[in-house]
Amino acid sequence: SLFASYRQAMLLLVAGLLAGFSVMISFKQGIRAAATITSPILLAMLTTIGAIGLSGIGFSMFHAMGLILVLCIWIDYALFLYWREEEEGLLLLGNGLA
Repeated sequence: SLFASYRQAMLLLVAGLLAGFSVMISFKQGIRAAATITSPILLAMLTTIGAIGLSGIGFSMFHAMGLILVLCIWIDYALFLYWREEEEGLLLLGNGLA
């Protein structure tokens, strides 16, 4: 039960971090930029959770810790791609999402 409470706390942390990051980016760059940057992150995390659920494995605290790692690394990568492409005059991420 201790791991279950940690898992719930970590999932709330992931959701809060993603929401806070989206709000900060939308204030700085606008809502379109926030959606462009955060949509691949959200899609990757939801796909991961779905794959874990479809495989029949229970979602554990260690899976939630992995989501925190994915979130932190992907935010850095998405920001790098967004501002690199913006400097070149493009408003697209490197993966082609608008």
